Amino acid sequence: MVIMLVGIGLLAGLLAGWSFIVATLVARWIDRKVEDEKTELALHIRSYVESPNEENPSPLALMADQFAILFAGRLWQHMEARIRGSNAQTTVALNKQEQAELAASNPGMALAMAFLPKKVKKMFVENPQFVGALSNLAGGSGQPGGGDHGNSGYTGRKNRD
Repeated sequence: MVIMLVGIGLLAGLLAGWSFIVATLVARWIDRKVEDEKTELALHIRSYVESPNEENPSPLALMADQFAILFAGRLWQHMEARIRGSNAQTTVALNKQEQAELAASNPGMALAMAFLPKKVKKMFVENPQFVGALSNLAGGSGQPGGGDHGNSGYTGRKNRD
């Protein structure tokens, strides 16, 4: 029985020794793998940051350039929209001023400008001869180009004499 106990003790010692050796070898292998991965990662990062040759820029420089171009484009779009908005406000103010002048020139237009759609208002502002035609319809004397064709008022038909 003593021989058996001595044999089991020796086997347990060998097992413990082998376990210790395997554990240290595995730890060294893991450390070596981590160092290899760190080296490979550093190489990849370096290849991304550094230029491959003197003629070509690095991938990071290319990406930064593309980002700058996109950023400048977005900034220009934003500024252009702001400028268009301020121009639109100025145009609206000028259109209102022109409409007010047109309404002041003809008393009937003041009432018409209050109720006409924007499209028709714009047509009157751009083409003042329509104001003369409108005043002829109402029986007044209009601007040149809207004459009464020999009638005392507009009857809807031309005088065919």
